[in-house]
Amino acid sequence: MSITVDVVDPWEAAGSVGPEDGAVIVDVFRATSTIQVLTDQDCTVIPLREVPGASPAAGVLRVGEWQGVTPLGFAAGNSPVEVMSECFRSAVVEFISSNGVAAILAVRHAMHVLCGSLFNEKSVPCAVGSLTEGKMRWWLIPAGCRGSRRPEDDYVCAKIGERLLASGVTAAPRAADFIGRNSHLSERHLRESPGARFLIENGAQRDLAFILESGYVSTSVPHLRPEGIRNLSH
Repeated sequence: MSITVDVVDPWEAAGSVGPEDGAVIVDVFRATSTIQVLTDQDCTVIPLREVPGASPAAGVLRVGEWQGVTPLGFAAGNSPVEVMSECFRSAVVEFISSNGVAAILAVRHAMHVLCGSLFNEKSVPCAVGSLTEGKMRWWLIPAGCRGSRRPEDDYVCAKIGERLLASGVTAAPRAADFIGRNSHLSERHLRESPGARFLIENGAQRDLAFILESGYVSTSVPHLRPEGIRNLSH
């Protein structure tokens, strides 16, 4: 088994990530964090490209936001706190977000697509190892926001990359530079980031606190499959 890790922005990912590659999408505030909580409750998460016009099928719940607003009729916003409810247990969930889902769908042609977050950054390298066959390139993709990078996404991608390197994975030059520049960011950088300020300004302080302070840890990693995103357990 031979693994190389590289990094690419989501707006360039479709042309960089090949069908034999793997990808790890990170959108800490909040898509991949919300997806983690949903899949930890045995949900199947179906990523949506745009806000649907028709009502959901019977038994299907809708979760997410579009440009910061929860669409009418959704069961919850793009919020890990809101989806920690028994009503989501084992549900089929249609999910939309302005940045994270767009990044996931941009590389859905890849062999494997995983969702990374602060909740599972220690588990992702194990998932990468278990899914790799032969020689494979894995891409770290920090979702950012509307074409701009975000410190929280860069940080988690770099921490995952750092753990991959410690396990013997080879870093492409761009990834080595990215990991070196971002893996030692502090919690202050995350709290003072534009993404954190956006959450505070829009009344989502509970999500920010939960993501940064709760200590929530998952040993599973959300994995995109034909039927939707489900946990890959280890």
